[in-house]
Amino acid sequence: MVTEAGRHRRPASPVWRGGLVVACWLAVVAGAPRQHPSDLVHGVALFGHLVSVVVGFGAVLLVDWFGLLWLTGRRSLDDVLRTAAGAHVPIWLGFAGLLTTGLFLGPPSPWRPSRS
Repeated sequence: MVTEAGRHRRPASPVWRGGLVVACWLAVVAGAPRQHPSDLVHGVALFGHLVSVVVGFGAVLLVDWFGLLWLTGRRSLDDVLRTAAGAHVPIWLGFAGLLTTGLFLGPPSPWRPSRS
């Protein structure tokens, strides 16, 4: 494999990444009350929201499980780090899915009738 000198990507700083996550979250929180989706869109968004919870939190629980196994001496730290690296994408996909679908769910409102 041939690589050019000086052409590698540096990871973004944690401050920049954290600021991006907070900005996306604030955009959804500000935009969700302005959305008035139909019942069909709301149902699809609710299903997508639940799928995102399963994908994202399932990956987080997997990493936590391997961390617990490491604490009990049943796995090495390398195993935990490899698992975390592999679960990185599903965790972020779950988070992005929660943000996207949450935009179409809106906050719960006591004055709005339920959709059941």
